[in-house]
Formats: sequence, C-alpha cells, structure tokens
Amino acid sequence: MEIKIFTGLVIALIILAILNKVFPGFFIKLCIHTILYCLEIILVTCFINSIFINFELFNPPSNYLEALRNYVFYYTLYQLLLMVTFKLYDAAETDALTAIKSAIDKFQVFAEFDRKISKVDLAQLQETIYSSKITFAKRHRDQLIELLEYLENYNNELISKEDIRGYLKVQSLNIDLKIKTISYSWMNSILLRVFK
Repeated sequence: MEIKIFTGLVIALIILAILNKVFPGFFIKLCIHTILYCLEIILVTCFINSIFINFELFNPPSNYLEALRNYVFYYTLYQLLLMVTFKLYDAAETDALTAIKSAIDKFQVFAEFDRKISKVDLAQLQETIYSSKITFAKRHRDQLIELLEYLENYNNELISKEDIRGYLKVQSLNIDLKIKTISYSWMNSILLRVFK
C-alpha cells in the first residue's frame, strides 16, 4: 500500500514540476511543497516501521487500524526528533545572526554620521569573531571578517560613506530575512529545507 501511495505522489510531483515550468504559480508551488512533505513523511515512517519490525520491537500489524496507529506513532517520533534538532540548530543560527546584525547596526550609526570607527570598536569586533560565547559557523566568521575589512577600508578612506552605508544596510536586510525565514513552518521538513 505504501508503495502505491509513494508512486502516486512521485508521479504527481513530476507532473506538477513540469506544470510549474510552463505555468508557474503559487498554487502549483504549494502543491509541490505539500507532496514533498508527504513523501518525506511516508519515507521516514516506512523506514522507522521496517527498523521496528526487523528488530522485533513491534509485532507486524494484524489490521489496518494497528498499522495506522503504528504510522502515527512513527510520525510523532520523527516530528519530535526534528523539532528538537531543528530548534537547537535554528537557535544557534539565530544567535549568530543576531550578533552579526547587532554589530552591523552599531556600525551603521557611525557611517550615518560620517564618523570613523574607533579602534576599540574594531578590536571588539575582532574579539567577537573568535569568541567561543557565540556559536559561529565558518560562514558567520567569514561574514564578520569581511565586515571588518570593509570597516577598516572605510576608516582608511578607501570606501566612501555612501558605499559603507549601502553595504551595511544590505547586510542588515539580508540578516533580517534569514532570521524571519528560520521561523517559517516549512523549516520543520528536511526535504523542504533542502529543495525550497
């Protein structure tokens, strides 16, 4: 039964992907995302079911009601695992992005009033880059290093006031978007995180 549902969803996904190329639109994309989420649920629950049955943790279901109960249990187990994992990952990501945005917003004020950034503030930024208090990924550290280079170039008058203000504003807007994206419900799906 699972194979029939899975096959039907894959065929529907292929048809919708082709339709999306010809007639792109909100409804088709919504259908594609819904099918991807359903495929993820079916794949994971079938995988967990096979593990539980192979290790004889559960007896094979004797009727459809028992099978449904088992699949609801597997789905709940999967969602709990995802929720905990993604919640921790997203919290670390939000923490890092908030620290970066805070630094950017602080330096926007300097550029706004055509003031040079003090050596103390640059040293604090340098310290933040390699701080162990905040969970920075390599991409976060690289972004902060790039920011530091821009600020030093601004202090050395290699970058104009308008250019540094534009750079800082764009960086701030991009971080705002990333932080908002983390809170979207589709972020609780592995396939949608990958393909969206």
